[in-house]
Amino acid sequence: MDMFLLASEDVMIATNVYPCTSLRRVKNSKGTKFWCIAFASHDPLLERLPTSAPPEERYKVLKEMLQKTGPRWYQAS
Repeated sequence: MDMFLLASEDVMIATNVYPCTSLRRVKNSKGTKFWCIAFASHDPLLERLPTSAPPEERYKVLKEMLQKTGPRWYQAS
């Protein structure tokens, strides 16, 4: 886990999203749990994140680096 956390933080720092994100454990609609770089949350007081997705320019570099489409919403696990 420590290596995963360090690598995730490196990616978030390199793409300049570290100050506005948080690494969170989530699950998809099928119940599969995984780690995700969260930009928003339905519980902003607990998560200290906004409640809506940021503008695309905020996460575009990260999305391209990870070769993902997005953003997506997942339930916290």
